[in-house]
Amino acid sequence: MRMFRFLSFCFIMITIASLPAPAFSKSDEPEARQVTDVLQLRSIEAGSGRSLTLALKGAERFTVAWRLSEAGPEGLAFSNDSTAYYRSEGQLRSVLPSGERIVPPDSSSKRTDVPLQRPADVNAEGGAVTKTGTAGASWKYKLPNEKQVAAETLQSDGNGNIYFQDQDRNWYSLNSAGKERYVLQLDGTGEKSVCRVAPSGDSICTSPSIGLIGIREQTNAPRLVIDGKERFFPQRPEVVNGTSLVPLRAIFEALKANVVWHEEDRSVEAVKGKQSVRLKLGSAEASVNGKKLVLEQPPTLRNEVMMVPLRFVGEALGATVYWESGTKTIQIVTP
Repeated sequence: MRMFRFLSFCFIMITIASLPAPAFSKSDEPEARQVTDVLQLRSIEAGSGRSLTLALKGAERFTVAWRLSEAGPEGLAFSNDSTAYYRSEGQLRSVLPSGERIVPPDSSSKRTDVPLQRPADVNAEGGAVTKTGTAGASWKYKLPNEKQVAAETLQSDGNGNIYFQDQDRNWYSLNSAGKERYVLQLDGTGEKSVCRVAPSGDSICTSPSIGLIGIREQTNAPRLVIDGKERFFPQRPEVVNGTSLVPLRAIFEALKANVVWHEEDRSVEAVKGKQSVRLKLGSAEASVNGKKLVLEQPPTLRNEVMMVPLRFVGEALGATVYWESGTKTIQIVTP
């Protein structure tokens, strides 16, 4: 059985709402006022004792949520459920995007690591990242202060957001339209860092002096826990008019159902054992084993992801669904 233990935050965070960030200002277009957080950390390298200063531009939406003081982390990779795996002191270890460790980590051959996802039609060369597409879909993001893109670090998450590092290993995130989301300044750490983004959009940066840090978007979205493990998807659960909506395919597959999309009538069919469920985009009518039922809300699209009422999806496949209002947590328990 997997066990979790809570991680204490190992850094001091100072929020300076008016701090100027000239190193990361874009000169070619105006942008909304951004908040920069300055983080003071102590190096974890043996005998070092030096102080490290990091800066996160975009802290009004994003945060460095946690830190793990792991010695010499290497081989950082994500599985398709956004769990991170790495090695430290010769041991395989893993951590969720929330910062909770998984003990012991999944070392089975069935685990599938997600290769670095390259964004379509996006190029990184010299001091710029550009997208070349159909009319109206092209853009160019120019790095500040003559910094150069480390092209081999270009990657994307499950929502099409873009990430990369520059030659000083600072970590950038852009949305699919090329607009800056955040920049994490790491060039003051004195060594090369490695950053990766999970399919969920949560990212982790590692280095010998920092260990691991997790960068997350600040959100009020409910937490989703299936059989004791918190799950992280590119499209987060949301509550609309008192109804919890969840990403259909992600939940069905997490419940080990086979999912088929029928383009001809824009419906989804899920089969698990003897249970068969069918829902149609925009229709409040669904069927379970051929029996018609009425949904609390019809399935709808969010960022091209079909969102459906949670309770119907879970219970239609034989699971029990609980809502914990105090912690805003959705619990799904399978038989």
